[in-house]
Amino acid sequence: PGTSEEGKGYEDDDDYEELLLPGKEFDLALRKFITKINNQDVEVSREPDIKTFTLDNGTTLRKEHTKTPLQVEIGDTILYTIRVYNEGDLSGYAKEVTDYLPAGLTLKQDSEINQANGWTNPSGDGKTIVTNKLANTLLNKVNGNNISYADLQIECIVSATPSTTAQRFKNIAEITEDADENNNPIEDRDSTPKDLTEEQKNNYNPGTSEEGKGYEDDDDYEELYILPKYFDLALRKFITAVNDTKITNRVPVFRKTEDGKYVYEHTKEPVEVDSKDNVEYTLRIFNEGNLAGYAKEVKDDIPDGLEFLPEHDTNKEYRWKMLDKDGKETKESSKAAKITTDYLSKEQEKTDGTNLIVAFDDTKESPAYKDVKVVFKVSAPYTFDGIITNIAQISDDSNEKGEPIDDIDSTPDNDKPEEDDQDVEHVKLSKFDLALRKFITAVNEKEINNRIPKFKVDKGKYVYEHTKEPVEVENGDIVTYTLRIYNEGTKSGYAKEVKDDLPEGLLFMPNNKTNKEYRWVMLDEDGKETDDISKAISIKTDYLSKEQEDVTDRDNLLKEFDVNTMKEPDYREIKIAFKVTEPNTSDRILINKAQISDDSDKDGNPVIDIDSTPNKWNEGEDDQDIEKVKVKYFDLALRKWVTQAIVIDNGKQTVTETGHKAEDDPEAPVKVEIKEGRLNKVVVKFRYKIRITNEGQIAGYATEISDYIPQGLKFVAADNPDWKEQDGKIVTDKLKDTLLKPGETAEVEVLLTWINGKNNFGLKTNIAEISKDKNDSNTPDIDSTPNNKVPKEDDIDDAPVLLSIKTGAGETTKYVLVTIASLTILTSGAILIKKFVL
Repeated sequence: PGTSEEGKGYEDDDDYEELLLPGKEFDLALRKFITKINNQDVEVSREPDIKTFTLDNGTTLRKEHTKTPLQVEIGDTILYTIRVYNEGDLSGYAKEVTDYLPAGLTLKQDSEINQANGWTNPSGDGKTIVTNKLANTLLNKVNGNNISYADLQIECIVSATPSTTAQRFKNIAEITEDADENNNPIEDRDSTPKDLTEEQKNNYNPGTSEEGKGYEDDDDYEELYILPKYFDLALRKFITAVNDTKITNRVPVFRKTEDGKYVYEHTKEPVEVDSKDNVEYTLRIFNEGNLAGYAKEVKDDIPDGLEFLPEHDTNKEYRWKMLDKDGKETKESSKAAKITTDYLSKEQEKTDGTNLIVAFDDTKESPAYKDVKVVFKVSAPYTFDGIITNIAQISDDSNEKGEPIDDIDSTPDNDKPEEDDQDVEHVKLSKFDLALRKFITAVNEKEINNRIPKFKVDKGKYVYEHTKEPVEVENGDIVTYTLRIYNEGTKSGYAKEVKDDLPEGLLFMPNNKTNKEYRWVMLDEDGKETDDISKAISIKTDYLSKEQEDVTDRDNLLKEFDVNTMKEPDYREIKIAFKVTEPNTSDRILINKAQISDDSDKDGNPVIDIDSTPNKWNEGEDDQDIEKVKVKYFDLALRKWVTQAIVIDNGKQTVTETGHKAEDDPEAPVKVEIKEGRLNKVVVKFRYKIRITNEGQIAGYATEISDYIPQGLKFVAADNPDWKEQDGKIVTDKLKDTLLKPGETAEVEVLLTWINGKNNFGLKTNIAEISKDKNDSNTPDIDSTPNNKVPKEDDIDDAPVLLSIKTGAGETTKYVLVTIASLTILTSGAILIKKFVL
């Protein structure tokens, strides 16, 4: 009735209750897993782990086990277990189980396991393998947590043929017939026996197989794979010794990248060598493939700059022979273009297989390898600027039977640099390169720190920036020079000897503390040591030599320069002191030269500098340098002129300013006319001014000025308190304590009186001269000699006056008596008087 649940049947006097008896369900399931490979248990168990769940329609199972494919090799024996579970509540039989073998997998013949499990191939196709072994094995229904199952096993052989590509095999099993406990046909609740299609068998790919179910739970699979079989040798080349020094930091380190590629990490930065060095190379041949084989022949080229040594013990041991440019063997080194060896061939190995390079096991840290070595001599000259690249390659190979075989990614002897059967190695010549810079670091006790070189790299060239403007010094100064020796090269060494010249104007001081500390000795013109400074023309020191390092434990080694890691080259310094003496050069500049006169390598052996010749001054070389001083000069100049003419007549004094200045040169004479009648009654005086100017660069003193009084004039002591008569002249030391700095002036005056007399007329020239001077550096005046009365020097000057008488007729004559006195100042050019007339 439609409404019975609401209290009414067909009519309300009828009603019902319903009971449900659940049906019995049949459910077999199959799981397949590999148990052994070559009679060895698999490393990780692949047996299903049963998980139980209670669902509305009864109990079902989840059987977890890995389905990760296993790697096998051709010929391996694989033991599978096929497990059939009863997951239902009806007992029954798996009357037939079928296993579908893929191509490359065959049933193992004469297998006791296969015979015991009753496997047959009724179709004769070698693929569909059937067993009825469980046809009489009752699989009991589920009883609580007890799950019944029965196992089958099948042994198969990996029979695939070798391939250069990966091969995969899926082996599938299926329940193809079942029955209830009475051997009657019955339906499985979630599977249909024998319902896999051909497509499913060939491309088995159920989404849930790993969780206990294939396409249905009565089918399952296991997968195998075979890696490709390929031959693959790779060569790496690296330097292992230079002369007797082992090199261990260039050995290749194998690494597999995330994308499965093989790489060998080892530096290819060129190794620093010297001309004539012997370089040992190791050629390491790795087997990256999974087929063993031999490097039947290895070839190496002979680049310019390297010389093959056929008689070297290493080269003979490793059976190297020379080939000319046409590939023919030659015994003449001059014709050799390449070398080749069969050292690693199967033919050359002993019976123990020592040359065989075994296949690569990808689980190992590195492929197997074999080495050969070769030694070359560096034949490039020390001046060679570049990298010498040497190429090696596998030029022939073979399989483990000694038969020809193709390498998977390389073609022997084809000179293709991108292939892995060849490699290069580089050397470059070490460059021994010392450079010297010279700069002044002190004058007397005053330090000078603005001349220190600053290093920089400009367009690949090494530059030292420091001024070469001369340092101003004075006579007697002690100048300290620093000689800094840099190592610009890539080879360590010593400045074994440094030399300095002795220019005139710089006096070497053998007993100076600095000079003794830095071991300077004097050399004569023959280069022999001398203690006689008058014979010395140069000096030298071994202060920075290896010998002195050994004696003193002083670190003299100039280490090689790495421009990538060092801010400037390594350097060492020595010092030298000179005393300045008066120069004989017109510009007063003294140039001092220094140079490296001998050098050595780090072992103290002779070495060749790449761009300089020691002990030879060649313009432009960097192992030499100059420094300059400019000796300041002392220069006092004297100017004399008449400032006043004084006439006293009848008690009346007339003072006339001449208007002359120190700058007048020549100045016109100052003229005094005396009237004829006043000849013996007048007094005539002339006031002279003398100016001393310091026109030099050194402060100093005019400690004495002399005045040479001309005939006809006289010195009156009362008029001149600063002057005194001495040796036929008058002198003054008024300015002896007046320091005249460059550009400064000081003045003195002198007043001279005319000696009245009718015959005392005409030109009277008064001369003054600096007769003594001094300065703190005892520098002589640059252009004058005091007290020598040489008229062309600038420390002497004159001032002319002219006296005459005036007659009544208005004519001026020297010997006519006059009655009046008068004064005339002659203008410039009125009378031409030659100066310096005494």
